[in-house]
Amino acid sequence: MAKDSFYQEIIEQGIPLIWVAGPDKQRFYFNQSWLNFTGRKLEEEQGQGWIDSLHPEDSPTCLEDYYHAFDQREACSRVYRLLRQDGEYRWIQEDTSPRFTASGDFQGYIGYCLDITRHQRSQLKELHRRQLLQALTAGEELHRLLQTQVHYLSQVYPHLEARFSLYANEPALPWQPGPPLRLFFQAGRDQGGSCWSEPLITTSGEALGALSVHCRSPKRPGEEELKVIQDEARFATLMIEKKQAETAMQLSARVFAQASEAIMITDTRGRIIQINQAFTDTTGFTASEVLGKTPRCLKSEKHPPGFYQQIWAQLASQGSWQGEIWKRRKDGSHYPSICNISRVRGDQKEPSHYVALFSDISLIKEHQRHLEILAHYDALTQLPNRTLLTDRLELARAQCQRRRESLAVGFIDLDGFKAVNDSHSHALGDQLLVAITRRFSQLLRDSDTLARLGGDEFILILTDLKQPQDYQRVLDRLLQAAAEPLNLNGQKVQISASIGVTLYPQDHGTTDELIRHADLAMYTAKQAGKNCYRLYQPESG
Repeated sequence: MAKDSFYQEIIEQGIPLIWVAGPDKQRFYFNQSWLNFTGRKLEEEQGQGWIDSLHPEDSPTCLEDYYHAFDQREACSRVYRLLRQDGEYRWIQEDTSPRFTASGDFQGYIGYCLDITRHQRSQLKELHRRQLLQALTAGEELHRLLQTQVHYLSQVYPHLEARFSLYANEPALPWQPGPPLRLFFQAGRDQGGSCWSEPLITTSGEALGALSVHCRSPKRPGEEELKVIQDEARFATLMIEKKQAETAMQLSARVFAQASEAIMITDTRGRIIQINQAFTDTTGFTASEVLGKTPRCLKSEKHPPGFYQQIWAQLASQGSWQGEIWKRRKDGSHYPSICNISRVRGDQKEPSHYVALFSDISLIKEHQRHLEILAHYDALTQLPNRTLLTDRLELARAQCQRRRESLAVGFIDLDGFKAVNDSHSHALGDQLLVAITRRFSQLLRDSDTLARLGGDEFILILTDLKQPQDYQRVLDRLLQAAAEPLNLNGQKVQISASIGVTLYPQDHGTTDELIRHADLAMYTAKQAGKNCYRLYQPESG
């Protein structure tokens, strides 16, 4: 089929960064989106040149996974940091799949990459804030808490170097100061770039110190970076205030109210005694609507019997539980959440309360679903691609062995499809593929599988054949459906189909061999005049 310029433009200019490697593990193709992202030329990236843009901390693991996937010839997903043309490392979600010819020969790999920096930073922020809250309530020393914040900033923004400077060094504030602030800024200026300082101001207006940042670029930090710096400065201020406070309760209330996670506290009988604003923002329930009640109002009924009993059993034995829970909002809508429940003990070590922190992860789930579709389904027809087809054929073979039944594997090629593309347009050809897919699918059972390999080639799996010849009626209907004229954009189009079929377990081939044998039988159907099907004969292979 002639190259489709429309879809070629999508590949070159679309959001995903795409690369292709040969069987020798050397990458030889990068789409324009990749080159625009890295700011490098194709010849600079080819071979192993792309490795230069990997973050030094991620490079060993990334390459190990990359070569392992090649050796195993299996799909793989990985997350790493890649240097963008402006000098910033961005988080990349890379999904790779092996490439095979129609006959099953290994051709190499193709990778689809998405910039998930915003999503990754959101996850890191959520994890960082949760760990910081837990460490704070556990009584961790101040200097360790502040060092955790400095590490977080360097992890999220590798081009930033941060440090805290406190104006007092009281016994309540065990803090080992580094070099004077002027030396920190002087060192930053000597290295090039710019420096920034965010004051640590208490709610009463007292200045406690500053969070100082050296940005390794000749500009002030961007708006997103400034917001993160300001958030960390505000949170550091809250932590310092807690250490200065006579009791932990004063700051605990502030942290509780300002946390981004929904927080719910219950007594030992499960009655809600306190919530924060994030709880109301997430669920829609106000304090007056839930205080004194149990969390049943949040129950979604999406979990199997015994799910909540297992949670309570783990709380009783281990004191904590973490996992995903479907919850219900006040308006009746449901959403997935990541939830962390902890048991709180009183002065006598007896259970006194339970604290639940949870966040809505709907966007994360949607992102995962989108990646799943990209990895397993054909973008044009929404049919399973070769990866999903292989999984289903493996399962179907195992089922045949258990039930002592047969299955048929058909290789379908559309006769005259290239002529439609050449005489009309590729857009019309795409409409034809979608229409034929719809026709074929209507003739199949839910237990059957129709997959698209690419171009005008399809694979058919017919299961639960009581008699081996049961496949014949289905193929007759498919041939008739393919030959019926189509009206596409006011134009009458007519094609036909040639089908090769092989039967399992009569054909004892592997998954790849069954597809290859059906392919050989399809060519026999072509030679017999097209618009027919032929059964694979072992002596012909």
